[in-house]
Amino acid sequence: MLEVNPRTIGEAVTDVRQLLHEQSITIEPTTLRFTQAEQVTEVVPDLRTVIPVR
Repeated sequence: MLEVNPRTIGEAVTDVRQLLHEQSITIEPTTLRFTQAEQVTEVVPDLRTVIPVR
């Protein structure tokens, strides 16, 4: 089983930041904050419509 904790999340964030930087992709900050995973899917029900596939 994979464990999710602040360290693993921090490592994933670091990896994603590097990938975004390499592709010259910027993401504007948001004021949205989520405390449960279900809240994310309510705001963005299908990420494929928001994030184009390259």
